Amino acid sequence: MQLHEEDLGTPDGLSELQRSLCRRVATLEVELEQMEGKLSKGEDVDLELYRALTGTLSRVGTSLGVKRAPRRALTIAERAAAASREAGH
Repeated sequence: MQLHEEDLGTPDGLSELQRSLCRRVATLEVELEQMEGKLSKGEDVDLELYRALTGTLSRVGTSLGVKRAPRRALTIAERAAAASREAGH
């Protein structure tokens, strides 16, 4: 939770609502990570619940002002190297 608060600025500068939403984000992340752990072991999880929690996490993040960082585009050489690796060369 502290890292989420730091992403938004100094914890002292956050509203109570922002702090509350950070707590909710942390709770959602724990639940999603537990579900992902089960999936990695081949156990069944409620995928509809997983989807709903993921969507909720995204919406809460958006309401907090978290923005998706753009990925750096690969160069032609990097794409060629990746394609070569995938082809087993």
